[in-house]
Amino acid sequence: MINKSDIRKHFLSKRNQLTVQQVNDLSQHVYRQILSTSLFNKTAQIASYCASFKEVNLSQLLNEYNNIYLPVIKPKHTMVFSKYTSHQQLLKNKFGILEPTSNQVIRADELNVCFVPLVAFNRQGVRLGMGGGYYDRYFQHNKDNKNPTKLIGIAYDFQESDTITAESWDIPLDIIITNKEVITP
Repeated sequence: MINKSDIRKHFLSKRNQLTVQQVNDLSQHVYRQILSTSLFNKTAQIASYCASFKEVNLSQLLNEYNNIYLPVIKPKHTMVFSKYTSHQQLLKNKFGILEPTSNQVIRADELNVCFVPLVAFNRQGVRLGMGGGYYDRYFQHNKDNKNPTKLIGIAYDFQESDTITAESWDIPLDIIITNKEVITP
């Protein structure tokens, strides 16, 4: 059996081979796939992320919607989502990821949709992230919530892997959107 660390290294290496132009082109395809769905509307409370390390770039989404929240890493391996506005300054955290400076934090159960970055995924909605477990801990409420946050994995099509398996603490994705398709597990 292949371990998660080896899978992560393999897919990070593939992603790192992308040129800036390829990231931009593929990100545009993903964004068009997002727009082709009816997953949310202009009034939805949307959590997203600032792309880093050649992740799919959703900056167009950040600039077109009003109710956007971005992750902020906190002590003890925790995370919150803070309000983002297009004129707001972003600062790099300890991982080199841009975060909003806003103190306007939203509760997890108030988010309608969360666009989740990933390293690899499978068609059953299992996501392999960077290994910190931040998203799994933050969205634990989804397991018992009658109206859970819709978790949408954002990926390049080449990040699909049939070798990853779910752990008991993993929170599954509801949808995966790639540059080629919308996958509903």
